[in-house]
Amino acid sequence: MIKDFCSIGSTWNQNGWFKWAIPGLLGLLFLTLLTRCSPIEKDLGKRTQTLLGENNMSWAKTSLDGRDVTLTGEAPSETARDSAIELTEGVYGVRTVDHDAVTLKQWSSSTFNLKRDGEQVVLTGTMPDEESIQAAVSQAHSLYGDINVTNKLEVSDSASTPAWLAGTTGMMAALMTTRNLAMNVSDDQVEISGEVETEAEKAQLIADAQASYGDKFTESIQVVKTRPTAEELAAIAAAKLAEEERLANEARMIAEAEAARLAKEAEDARLAAEAEAARLAEEQRLAAEAEAARLAEEARLAKIAAEEKRLADIEAEKLKIAQAEAALLASCQSDFEEILGNNPTIFNKDSSMIMGSSYPTLGMLAQKINYCSDILHTKNQYIDVSTHAGEAETSPLNASMSQQRIHSAISYLEVMNGAHPGLLRPSSSKTAETNPSNSQLHFNISE
Repeated sequence: MIKDFCSIGSTWNQNGWFKWAIPGLLGLLFLTLLTRCSPIEKDLGKRTQTLLGENNMSWAKTSLDGRDVTLTGEAPSETARDSAIELTEGVYGVRTVDHDAVTLKQWSSSTFNLKRDGEQVVLTGTMPDEESIQAAVSQAHSLYGDINVTNKLEVSDSASTPAWLAGTTGMMAALMTTRNLAMNVSDDQVEISGEVETEAEKAQLIADAQASYGDKFTESIQVVKTRPTAEELAAIAAAKLAEEERLANEARMIAEAEAARLAKEAEDARLAAEAEAARLAEEQRLAAEAEAARLAEEARLAKIAAEEKRLADIEAEKLKIAQAEAALLASCQSDFEEILGNNPTIFNKDSSMIMGSSYPTLGMLAQKINYCSDILHTKNQYIDVSTHAGEAETSPLNASMSQQRIHSAISYLEVMNGAHPGLLRPSSSKTAETNPSNSQLHFNISE
């Protein structure tokens, strides 16, 4: 068989079998590329889109044909477009980047218009975002007051970033005293109109505007005088001062005469007041002494009443506590009788040996003893334990058997069930019919 295969191989070698090997290898390579193209495209696409997103270029979209990337979208600027192309070309595995489909966003100029009519100011125009609007509105609020400013500025996605915004908010402060102000600002031109008081004030405003806007600035500012000149103000102040001095002298003379009159009236009033005060002081002293005596008597009687009430409250509380203790003791006694009454068989017949079936009964009894232990300790009382012969006994219990059963029950309750030591004491009575003192608890244990 081996020789046959060798013979076949030798024949293939002689007949050029390698001619079939090359097409086979090419077919295998084609199948490998076919099964790997889709995962490669997905991986390149995911990595490219992730990189663009991380660089705030979510506007750029990608599609792949093998390892060739087509970049599309509307770039906000040439710099953003070039950066997106560069990032895409830098992705490992990308062969070529077709970016002819990337377009540039067309921007329009942001505008800002301020019109002042008296105390009221209206803002209109378009800005690229709320942040730019808030910068202008906040400045207007700080200058003219919140209630005097009406904001009609709007956000426009196509509005360009206003490079002049910082200079405009500063110029608003310089124009604060301009009356009937109208200010229109855009990327191409700045127009300011209004009324000022002096030529110097107008010249200063023009200089400030030219420093901020350059040759884009035009103005129609008028000088309209509404206040008196410095000389007129000085003359008015001098006349006012002279009149004030005349009125002051008249007022001084009147005040001196009035002061003399008031001084005499004050002296007369002082003497009358001293006499009245002396009379009132004596009346008050006598009234105070009488009131003090009355209050002292009321305080003494109140103290006696309070002490009587305190003693009555103490007695009532003692009675309440005694009633509660008696009720608790009665409840404990009733529970003892119920436990033993429902489970009467404790000892083996004619024996002091505790029956195994009575362990749960003694366990419940021990729990109830511990539950009642606090009141027993408080009142320095204990529990009488007695026994009597059951119906199944063959003969009456003698004194020795009775005591053995009592000690056996007490030992089991204290040692095995954890009943408080010292609370259980053997009864001096030999039968359950003899009741112990009313101040003690008791229970009888039968067979």
